[in-house]
Amino acid sequence: MPPGKKIIALNHMTRFQCLGGSCEDTCCQTWGVTIDQGHYHKLSKLMKHERFDDIFVKKPVAERTRDGFATIRMGADDRCPLLSTDLLCTLHARHGEPSLPDICSSYPRFVNEIGGRKELSGSMSCPEVVRQALLVEDGVDLVEADAALLGRAPVVQRPLAGDAQLVDEIRGTMVALLGFEQYPLQSRLFFLTSLAQSAEPHVAPGQADYRALSALTDHILTPSVLDDLHARYRANIAPSPHADQTLLGQLGGVFAVARPALGSEIERIVDTYVATGALSKSDEGISVTDTFHATWAARRAMLSPSLEPTLDRATHHFAVTYCMRQLYLRKASLSLHVIELLLRLATWRFLLLSDAPTTEPEFSARLVQLVYQLARVVDHSPETQAALLAPVPASLPTLGAVAGLLLY
Repeated sequence: MPPGKKIIALNHMTRFQCLGGSCEDTCCQTWGVTIDQGHYHKLSKLMKHERFDDIFVKKPVAERTRDGFATIRMGADDRCPLLSTDLLCTLHARHGEPSLPDICSSYPRFVNEIGGRKELSGSMSCPEVVRQALLVEDGVDLVEADAALLGRAPVVQRPLAGDAQLVDEIRGTMVALLGFEQYPLQSRLFFLTSLAQSAEPHVAPGQADYRALSALTDHILTPSVLDDLHARYRANIAPSPHADQTLLGQLGGVFAVARPALGSEIERIVDTYVATGALSKSDEGISVTDTFHATWAARRAMLSPSLEPTLDRATHHFAVTYCMRQLYLRKASLSLHVIELLLRLATWRFLLLSDAPTTEPEFSARLVQLVYQLARVVDHSPETQAALLAPVPASLPTLGAVAGLLLY
């Protein structure tokens, strides 16, 4: 790193250690692993007697880049053919860490560069990252980090210099709003929706009105405004058929592409609602009935009070991690950026709280399982992410409909 360039990290990545064969899952499956050009050629020499041509496939010429030169052809079980039966990498065992392609060496590290400052966070598709980020009290604290912590992780998102201040203003305000713990968590998430709606006219990349935005963010952070927003949320929050159907649409979209374990869990939970009449199934799909919210509320109320702090911490930390990692500049709008956060939260919370374990270890383990499995569906496939978000602007037409997601 050049002198003067700062590196910051979310604190969970200062403690992260890959569990290897001890992990409850393996990251070496069910997604496209892209190989950089340098390691492709290096491995072609190292593995000349080890089925190299059967494992590594060059991308079409028009699609090749230095960082995305080839892919790994997954096996019949959708696992990397270099994975051993004890879930360890045979390439690493035979030839050492330097032989690993950049993506294999750097995962689950995720790096953004904002105004020359590098920021490190972890991918929620890794169960150990989820544990460290969501279940540990200081998991999302921002800390200065050593360059060695970045490893070979490439920069994933780098806004234009003119947009860096804009990104910091929006993200900083979102994280600050989430930190007002004197308000319930649902109110703090509602603050984000209000911020997005108010700031939308001022945040177009390349033509943002930074002065107006700065005045707006200063205004929304004042105690009297937050009190008014909290009162507005408490007075108007109500079940929203739009939000309910949007959540069901998300569950259906995830189910269509999820691995069997997650797909079976979604089907099991949905079927328990169908059995009580809270949801109905037909050839046209699944829809809510008049008893849906009462059924959901009864299940939600069964969560042990002793587990509420774990749930609140995980929800808060998930939201902070999303705000720091996911840059709204990649979304169609700031509002859609916030709605995606609420949908992600609503999806795993709905599945978790519809049939929550009663002990802390079981509850935490199931929370971790749902979060990382859902992240593998969404974060490992830009096409799936785009498909899930495509109908959302029409399905959530008002702020009240969006706020209905906060009931989950």
